[in-house]
Amino acid sequence: MKDPQRWGGGKYTFKPSLPYVHHSIFYILFQIIRFYLPNLWDKKWGFKLSKITSLITSIWKNSILILVILMLISGLVPQLEIFLFGDMVISTIIIKFILVIILLCSIFFSKAATKIIVANKLIYIWYLFLLYLVFDLLFLLKNNEFNQLLIGYNAYYYLILTIPLFLAVQNSISIRRISIILVLLFIPLSILGICQYLLKNPILPVSSPNGKFIVKSIDFVNNGSMRAFSLFDSGLAFGNFLCICLSIFWAYGSTWEKKFITIPLFILSFIAIYMTLTRNVYLITIFSILTVSLLEKINSRNKKFYQSLPFFYLFIGFIINSILSSIKIYSGATLADTTSLLLRQDLWSQAFKLWITDVHSFFFGSGIFQNNNTLDSIVVDNGFLAVILNIGLIGGCIWLLTIYFAWKFMLNILVLNFNYFNLGLCGFFSTVFISNFFNINYNVYIIVLILYILGKGENRYSIRNYRTESEVQESFSKL
Repeated sequence: MKDPQRWGGGKYTFKPSLPYVHHSIFYILFQIIRFYLPNLWDKKWGFKLSKITSLITSIWKNSILILVILMLISGLVPQLEIFLFGDMVISTIIIKFILVIILLCSIFFSKAATKIIVANKLIYIWYLFLLYLVFDLLFLLKNNEFNQLLIGYNAYYYLILTIPLFLAVQNSISIRRISIILVLLFIPLSILGICQYLLKNPILPVSSPNGKFIVKSIDFVNNGSMRAFSLFDSGLAFGNFLCICLSIFWAYGSTWEKKFITIPLFILSFIAIYMTLTRNVYLITIFSILTVSLLEKINSRNKKFYQSLPFFYLFIGFIINSILSSIKIYSGATLADTTSLLLRQDLWSQAFKLWITDVHSFFFGSGIFQNNNTLDSIVVDNGFLAVILNIGLIGGCIWLLTIYFAWKFMLNILVLNFNYFNLGLCGFFSTVFISNFFNINYNVYIIVLILYILGKGENRYSIRNYRTESEVQESFSKL
């Protein structure tokens, strides 16, 4: 054959020889494909595999998105298992394992896979963090069991270790699709949370019989109020989800002319957020909206100003903590009461003493982690103390740099492709440090980073674009 025949419209060619096929042991299969599956065969002996390829691509993209959403809605799978089987029989580690397998398989046919090895500051610091975790794991094995260390690593660092895998499939899912899914989930989950608060009834099971699933802190102190938690494992996790959606709604409403569309979503968001009765969620809400408003003016010249926002919010968190500690408000278990904050400060003090026990634990950690399902863990309720207690000061600093470079990465992408989705997620992510000052809450921010990486901005959903395609690629290498 003189002219190469295309296979699936790609660069690879398929040149079948009729005599060869007739004498092949696959002749029968060949005839089946030819006559009974005509969509796979054309007159020029080429296979039309574009539809199959498209179907496979759609399946793995949607699979990745579904698994990420399941990790975001932390109580959905356990509640479903309890409903179907009466107990939690499938561990959440299974979802994480499946996600990693799909991501690894995706690398082999993803065009973006080469971006894993680009000169990217986020990836450089990620490699450093990975190397330190391996070193520290070997170091901590002297005084800890391997299984316990892995449980701590899984709880704290699993998501952050998957970042390069998601970068290999970046810009693979339409931001419109992600936004629609979030809205469709937001409405029923918000209504469920509001009903829990108003009825003072969890409606759903708050724990599994085997104790693997527990909804944390559903009662607000001792005044009889119940925190709205919806299909999540805590009011804080529910509040995180609400704030993510609210940030996207706010970004959409502030950048599009038809603002009235988002007004009902705003109202539902604020009502559900209040009913979580979680003051950390209130702080996240305020600063997320503030950041979205500020970032509307971002460009390549002033983006360095916005890079310090997470640290500025953390400083405000220090001030709030200091003021409330000195005031000591006892108002009968209301939102103004500072009793829970004082108790949390006592926990911080205990964790700090454990951290500075000796030089080794100070620099390299002690492997201790917060996990309600283990008896030898402690309650820390501070993301910074939790990490340095687990992997030491050195590991904590590298972890902090990794989160900070993730924030810089998001800002750079926002400048290159400014749209409501990116703007909303940046607004939420800016609260990562102040949020973790009062709770261990950084995994949800890595999920937001993952959604940010996966999201593909389309021209009709973009507000402005600053670069041509070649300039964007060049800018990517400098992130």
